[in-house]
Amino acid sequence: MNQKIPFFFFALFLSVFLLVLIFLPYVSVILLAMVFAAVMYPVYKRVLSFVKGRRTIASLLVVVIFTTIVLIRW
Repeated sequence: MNQKIPFFFFALFLSVFLLVLIFLPYVSVILLAMVFAAVMYPVYKRVLSFVKGRRTIASLLVVVIFTTIVLIRW
């Protein structure tokens, strides 16, 4: 049983290392999405009150507003 423990930790370390290598290119994209979500949430709440609680329409309008801003700036 003592020989299984080092193999387990080696396999665990290797698995975590490979997962980090796989997801490393996406870290910046995920962080950017988190920033955008945090910035656009107050806009969503304001649009939600403007459309009287209709969440789908509010989400659609916020996405259109955000996309328009990004495309105009670019």
